[in-house]
Amino acid sequence: MNARDLLEKAHETMQDRGIIYGHPAINQGRIAARITTLLEVPVTDYQAALIMVEVKLARLQESPSHVDSYLDAVAYLAIACELATEESALYV
Repeated sequence: MNARDLLEKAHETMQDRGIIYGHPAINQGRIAARITTLLEVPVTDYQAALIMVEVKLARLQESPSHVDSYLDAVAYLAIACELATEESALYV
């Protein structure tokens, strides 16, 4: 899969998931709260998205040809950027 196709597919996936899960600030906020409780350290919504990027990168280390992990990593990175910069245009 080329880079442009991956980015287009990631955008489509994010739109689809936005319909199911709502704005990423809500879901990533919930994830951040759970991680905060587990680790007993404050975690923000964008940090929760970055943690998910790390999960996907760890999976890619084992299975580097698994396209879905690249797709998910790109999407989570975009979500982290959106949350960290307080832009919310992706899900409108």
